[in-house]
Amino acid sequence: MRPALLLTCCLLISAAPAAQKQPNQQSKEEQPSCESAKEDLEKYLGTFSRSCRVDSDCEGYYYRTNPCDRAVVVRKHKLAGKRERRLLALQQRAGEACTLKWRMRQACSPIPFRATCRRNVCLDTMTAAPEASRKEVR
Repeated sequence: MRPALLLTCCLLISAAPAAQKQPNQQSKEEQPSCESAKEDLEKYLGTFSRSCRVDSDCEGYYYRTNPCDRAVVVRKHKLAGKRERRLLALQQRAGEACTLKWRMRQACSPIPFRATCRRNVCLDTMTAAPEASRKEVR
């Protein structure tokens, strides 16, 4: 099991009891919606470098809070310091905001990926995301 997936699962599991114990701690205005929290996480993931020269420069990471989502394919890196803390905070925020929405869904396995370098950009060629293929054609 990949460490990021394990971390994501732990965050989701720990967020569920906290959301149930303290439902009225924050007003609805203070707590972000599930969609806006996921959007903030996606924007942050978009800042990760995707530049590459060879396939071995790329790797997939399960950074999204929904385990049913595909991996984020970016240049290999080690998260540390501020970037890691920011990622963890955004993951936790999205996990807490989406707990009620995701509580009743079925479990799913991580979507497999194939991280490859195409035209100096890391892409997942196994799931062939439509936006990635459009960027590759340009």
